[in-house]
Amino acid sequence: MGFFIAPSRKICYDIFQRRALRMSKESLKTQAYQIIKQKILNCEFPPGTLMNENSLCQLLSISRTPVRDAISRLEHESLVQITPPKGFIIKEITLKDLNAYFETRYFLELYTIKEYGRNIDKHELEIFFKFFNETVCFPTPEDFYRIASSLHNIFIEESANPYFIQTYDQLNAQEFRIRKLIPLDPECICQLRELYMELLTLCLEENWKQGESSLEHILDTYRDFTFSSYLSGPNIFERNRNEQK
Repeated sequence: MGFFIAPSRKICYDIFQRRALRMSKESLKTQAYQIIKQKILNCEFPPGTLMNENSLCQLLSISRTPVRDAISRLEHESLVQITPPKGFIIKEITLKDLNAYFETRYFLELYTIKEYGRNIDKHELEIFFKFFNETVCFPTPEDFYRIASSLHNIFIEESANPYFIQTYDQLNAQEFRIRKLIPLDPECICQLRELYMELLTLCLEENWKQGESSLEHILDTYRDFTFSSYLSGPNIFERNRNEQK
């Protein structure tokens, strides 16, 4: 029969130190990832910018390991493209990217409102309706986008499908960057506000078939405005490219 031998204080201390060190490293990785990602989404690091690990290490005052881990994660999210040995490039948003972005949004959002819309708490929908009804003028396009984005997220979250939610999180990141590069103009916001009120009215009436069509109309409006702005030029996509030359 074996006997339990309590570990010495030194062993316990060493274990604690190793765990603390691991936690510290993970914390640094998370911090580096979040800071770099936010700067990409805010376009502080504009599309097409060539960067390297050294410059980020100096900027964040951390070692290479957390930065390298962050870049790897961001490449997986299609926000950067690693180009050894020079470093990495902040990925531009191409016409192909926009097509893929909207195609995925159409699929996910129209499916989830059809299958899970009826499960949404009516009180939440009433809050959104009241907000859109009472807010005639939004201070900034970002204020409008935040509210609208929250409504779209409800349909996805109601599915409780982790794959849908993870995919939509990535779409949200790209949407944030797109709206930084192509902000909605007042006319488009006014049009969308009316469409959201129509959508919410249909949802509150539990008319999900028409609600699905209304949501599709909203996505059409976003898509048409985005493609029109992208193709008309000169736009901020081109200005960012020119600034890098």
